[in-house]
Amino acid sequence: LTVLFAIGSCTYKLKEPTKIKVDYTSQDLKKFDSRQEIIDYLENAAKYSPYSTFGRGEKMMFKEAMAASDMAGSLESPSLGGAASEYSTTNIQVQGVDEADFIKNDGKYIYMIVQNKLVILNAYPADNAKIISETKIEGTPRDLFLNKDRLAVFTEDDSQVPIFGEYDYMPRPIYKQKTHAIVYDISDKESPKILNDYEITGNYIASRMIDNHVYLVVQDNVYYYNRILELPAIRESSKVLVRPDIYYFDNP
Repeated sequence: LTVLFAIGSCTYKLKEPTKIKVDYTSQDLKKFDSRQEIIDYLENAAKYSPYSTFGRGEKMMFKEAMAASDMAGSLESPSLGGAASEYSTTNIQVQGVDEADFIKNDGKYIYMIVQNKLVILNAYPADNAKIISETKIEGTPRDLFLNKDRLAVFTEDDSQVPIFGEYDYMPRPIYKQKTHAIVYDISDKESPKILNDYEITGNYIASRMIDNHVYLVVQDNVYYYNRILELPAIRESSKVLVRPDIYYFDNP
């Protein structure tokens, strides 16, 4: 990568181009050890990259991934009986790795997202099929997972997030997209109950379920301005449950 600087003057001696050595073949995943190390990395990127906007306090995209083991553990529950012997399921790409969808079927009941509601239908036998409950969902629902008597719905919404600068005595509000993973107890199909509501800033990208563990991927902007740096955190209500480690690829 070569960056050229020139000044339009016939008497000014041009400097040699600044050459930055970049290892395009490196795919090593590196870990930041501190908030200051992240700030230094962002500010250094702003100095040398012609495409970076960190120096103007704007945003750059990055991805964060978390394994929500606490949430996934709560999806395990007793089995359901009295279902059809054959029924359609979500098309999956890898055996044993379930993919979220807006509709799920356990052979007796159908669970679906309809606009801003979780709708449960008693679908077997077909002659007696009927809607047995409609539960309003806050935000914009995207996908759901089903695990016996547990159901997880992923939603998105916009909200104000308070953050503190390095020497600030009061928080400064910013608006961020949030992804929620809402876990329901559906043992009573007529009245689903919320067990947990986990949230993380960023847009919902994808999710997978292996056994009783759900893995969620979101995409967020790096907010860095005037030495204010918001780091990702997984919350339940206002309580911070996890501040995950942050990794990066040190190449373009």
